[in-house]
Amino acid sequence: MQGCVGPYSTLAELEEVVVLRAKDASGAPADLRLWIVDSEGTPWVTMGRGKADAHGLSEARVELLRGGETRCVIARRSDDGAEVERTHRLRDEKYSIQRLATSIGIFGSEPSAETVPLRLDPCD
Repeated sequence: MQGCVGPYSTLAELEEVVVLRAKDASGAPADLRLWIVDSEGTPWVTMGRGKADAHGLSEARVELLRGGETRCVIARRSDDGAEVERTHRLRDEKYSIQRLATSIGIFGSEPSAETVPLRLDPCD
């Protein structure tokens, strides 16, 4: 499957991708490119627990670039398994590339045990 990663990464950019502007462990700026879903009017993204930890994404104030507009959001991490499942299902419904990647074995049909969802609430 390693030979599929490059084409998959390129195809993944054809659907809605947002940028979370965070900082890495050293404090350097980091642009995280992610798929996004909306649930009851609130945007959510997912990533691996290690990536979230490395960027301090638990109750972090970050910038969200979506649809050409940047706004401040608070990335609130959830460790609730039901939210992981819901967000994964919403991504599967929205992103045909995720469905394709699952069908050819790049992704599993279930989210990884390391997957954490982040709710992106507007800053006060």
